[in-house]
Amino acid sequence: MKILIACNKNSYKNPYVQTLANSLSKIGCNVVCSLAEFWNPSSKYSIVHIQWPDLLIKTPWDDCEKIEKQLNYFKKGGSQLFVTCHNLIPHYSHNSAVLKSYKIVYENADCIIHLGEKSIELLKDQLPNIKAKHIVIPHHSYDSIYNIQIDKEKSRKILKIPPNAKCILSFGTFRDDEERNMILSLSKDKNQNYYFLMPGFFRDAIIRKNILLGIKNFFRFFKYSFIAWKNNIAMSHRYISEEMVPIYMSAADVLLIQRKKILNSGNVSLGMFFGLPIVGPNKGNVGSILEKTGNYIFDVDNITTLRSAIAKAVSDKNIGNFNRLYATTYLKTDDIAKKLYEVYKQFCIG
Repeated sequence: MKILIACNKNSYKNPYVQTLANSLSKIGCNVVCSLAEFWNPSSKYSIVHIQWPDLLIKTPWDDCEKIEKQLNYFKKGGSQLFVTCHNLIPHYSHNSAVLKSYKIVYENADCIIHLGEKSIELLKDQLPNIKAKHIVIPHHSYDSIYNIQIDKEKSRKILKIPPNAKCILSFGTFRDDEERNMILSLSKDKNQNYYFLMPGFFRDAIIRKNILLGIKNFFRFFKYSFIAWKNNIAMSHRYISEEMVPIYMSAADVLLIQRKKILNSGNVSLGMFFGLPIVGPNKGNVGSILEKTGNYIFDVDNITTLRSAIAKAVSDKNIGNFNRLYATTYLKTDDIAKKLYEVYKQFCIG
């Protein structure tokens, strides 16, 4: 079975595709991960699997008809079109080409892979004309790339975290000030002795072709650096390397999914794998999964519920062990790849 995943796995920061493709290869699938191959295929593929439709947009003013034409080319050649519903629409994007790309891909798909049940309902409401089959396969845990045997005390020394502080970790770049403001609201509670490990608190590029935007971000960087310092928030202008991820996870007491707008998050599976209590918004698949597994959810419009959820998660001595067991039982990368492979086979045979 030859599979094309429309994503350059080694240049995309999210390891989702890379780890899944590696496990599919171990099963015996011939997996090609390439955007260039999507546009100029050198052979026929049984499966063409799109992960993020916006990766197919080359410029902000791109013509989405080219995407639809290419999808039809694959379908006429006998390929089955898959898409994973990572997002209903791109986060905080108002670009019409990007928004249209999602509609085109979803409505032309033969099968849509969902990372949770909730997104099936949400996507059907948004695009009622979808004819694809909906399949739920959970997000894998990244167990194939991370070593969890790291001592908490050692990790805290490396990251210079006070030994007695309650460390709240949030991964991923903060996408908007509304996410930063949630953390700042938490930091005002000085009685809790919280230490906020938030490497992506502000990460907009300073060096840009647009000089005015570069200057604006230069001043914003110093603004947020000062805010972070004042509020006990540890941020980093650089992305965290894979080698450092286990150190950050081992140093934390709670993993906070800091999004106000969200459907899925790989950090849920990652946090479970590392045995951390998880707090996240009652939104999308994230809220459903956290509630189902006994983790902690909050109302994005009510900061009091966030404070309460954090306090409960910090004091919960059992949920971390449960999460670790859940991840090793249900979310192993190889097992998730096998489930996806079985679905591929159904469509190729059918």
